[in-house]
Amino acid sequence: SEKKRLSSLFHAYDVDNSGRIEKTKFFTICQELHVSSQEAEGIFNRLDIDKDGTVTLEEFINYFKYLSDRKLYSG
Repeated sequence: SEKKRLSSLFHAYDVDNSGRIEKTKFFTICQELHVSSQEAEGIFNRLDIDKDGTVTLEEFINYFKYLSDRKLYSG
């Protein structure tokens, strides 16, 4: 499923298993998903609600599932 795929992609970069990824890793994932770095910047800022410089698995999956449901990203 889409959720499973996004989850394994996230976990591949969450090397310390904290359930969070830093901005640099998020940008790398976005490159794999064919998202431009300019777009990635905007997405990251939207997802990093508590402004701690990280994105959680849940925030990540919810956002990309939302895009995929609206066909804004092809996966």
